[in-house]
Amino acid sequence: WETAENNVRKETEIIQLSSFPMSAEECDMFMISNKSRFRGASAVLNKKVMEAFANLVNTKKIMVLPSSIHEMILIPYHDCEYDIESCSEIVKLVNENEVELTEQLTDRAYIIEV
Repeated sequence: WETAENNVRKETEIIQLSSFPMSAEECDMFMISNKSRFRGASAVLNKKVMEAFANLVNTKKIMVLPSSIHEMILIPYHDCEYDIESCSEIVKLVNENEVELTEQLTDRAYIIEV
């Protein structure tokens, strides 16, 4: 198990994406995946990287939007005002229109505390 965690940790990357417009404000968005961007959504389970990311963006809570089996979208919870229902609706719409059925995860967003 330790070897598997170390391998995931070595492969995890977080990159900043463009801002995400929510109401009158914009929020910084980040993508977490593995270096190959293939089946990397599980990188969100990398506790050390998620804690380091939370410290970097100065938050304890992160909104997680499942993008596909390949990546997750992270939004620092303090950046703007949005609600879980609106973000879940966005995830659902993207799944319906953009993501192949075999690459979909779930139709909802999550708030995690690190």
